[in-house]
Amino acid sequence: RPARSRAAPPPGSPAPGLPGERAAALGMSAAAAPAAGPGPGPLAVAAAPEARAGAAAAAAGDGQVALRPSGPAHAPSVHEAPARLPNSSWVYAKQAQESAIITAMHRQMDALDDKLCSHIARELTRVQQQSDRLREAAVARLEAKIAALEAAQPKLDRRLAELHGNCRGLSEEMQAQIRRVDLTDSRFWEWRHQLDEELRAKLSELEQGHQQLCTSVRVARATSDDVLRRCASRLARLEELAEERAAHAEDLGQSLMGVHGRLLQLEDPGAGWGAGGAEPARPAQAEDAGGSALALLERQGSDFLRRVEQLQQEAGDLRSRVEQQEERYRSLRTLCEAKDEQYRALGSRLDRENWEGRLKELQGRLHDHEQSRQAHAEQIEIIHQKFALQEQGLVGRHGPARRQQQQQQQQSA
Repeated sequence: RPARSRAAPPPGSPAPGLPGERAAALGMSAAAAPAAGPGPGPLAVAAAPEARAGAAAAAAGDGQVALRPSGPAHAPSVHEAPARLPNSSWVYAKQAQESAIITAMHRQMDALDDKLCSHIARELTRVQQQSDRLREAAVARLEAKIAALEAAQPKLDRRLAELHGNCRGLSEEMQAQIRRVDLTDSRFWEWRHQLDEELRAKLSELEQGHQQLCTSVRVARATSDDVLRRCASRLARLEELAEERAAHAEDLGQSLMGVHGRLLQLEDPGAGWGAGGAEPARPAQAEDAGGSALALLERQGSDFLRRVEQLQQEAGDLRSRVEQQEERYRSLRTLCEAKDEQYRALGSRLDRENWEGRLKELQGRLHDHEQSRQAHAEQIEIIHQKFALQEQGLVGRHGPARRQQQQQQQQSA
């Protein structure tokens, strides 16, 4: 303050320009300062009357200061006189009061500092002890956990071995299932290919047999038609020959009758000569001519009969051959109809049994089996990943614990 650089006023005089409210505030602050700490110390108790004296002097008004002797810091002569002091005395008194307040505040601050330091030291000690206890408890729990983990390690190892064996068995079973599915698929495709080939071969054989049967029927029909035409033409020729032969036979019969009549006339020469009056012919020449003609006629008749018998035999043979051809034609027709019925039955059986539906059903089953195989493979992969993560976690847990145990063993050693 600039007032301190001037001449010091006499003690007990009030400071010029310092109102009573400010002095009261100073006294209140000095009185309230001990209450800020955890507890009133001896210095704060000693400084409290001085603060009260300063507050009373400020309340008394300008030019009057009521100072009471409360400690060794103030002279008793100064505080006993309640008379009105001059200006310089008031300044000196104010300075002394301020110096006393500052000294008390310094003492109180030192006491508070000591008390705070001791309190901080006690708190630090308590916190350190508590942290030591917590650390020891955490170490004990960690050691208990490590012991429990070490005790459970054989079980975990056995469990891991069992799970590893189960996974290996599942993988082997899955491989076996995959091989079975592949084998089933290959067999199914082979069976389907073989069935297609057999059906195609049977259908081609049926078509070829049908075509051959149709061609043979057409050929047999054509040959039978030709044979029938030839037979009809031969029969027509035979009928013509028979008619010619019949006409010739009639002519021969008439000629024979004439020859017979002439022979009768020759045998009865008297009747012939008596009636006609002519000279009879020579009997030897007539007999020779009649015998030769009769022999010729007999030969021609026997030849004609033989040829007729041959023609009849040939006609019977032709009729039998025609009947045989008709029987063969009927048998071929029945065979063709049977083949057609068999072909239609096979087609209806294929349509009725619905091979396409069965093939689609088998494909659906194979697809479902493949999906289940993929799902099993994914589950096995997930289980392998879980095992790997558990192994990593166990290694990560046991690693720091073992390092800490080693460090503790080293420290204890």
